[in-house]
Amino acid sequence: MKITYNKDVDALYIEILEDIAIDSEEIKKDVIVDYNKKDKIVGIEILNCLKENKNYILPAVKEIEKLAA
Repeated sequence: MKITYNKDVDALYIEILEDIAIDSEEIKKDVIVDYNKKDKIVGIEILNCLKENKNYILPAVKEIEKLAA
């Protein structure tokens, strides 16, 4: 798992699988899930990360780390 933050656009990306995303779905405002050709989640992007979603970031990352272990 790899987590990156782009401060220029205030976007956090959580890479779950090192694979090519072929499809994306906005599951909630500012939360986009990327899928590979086998329909597995490869990454999650959170837009307006600090501006509007700051309270959700840390708990979400902790849950993802549990699932990835």
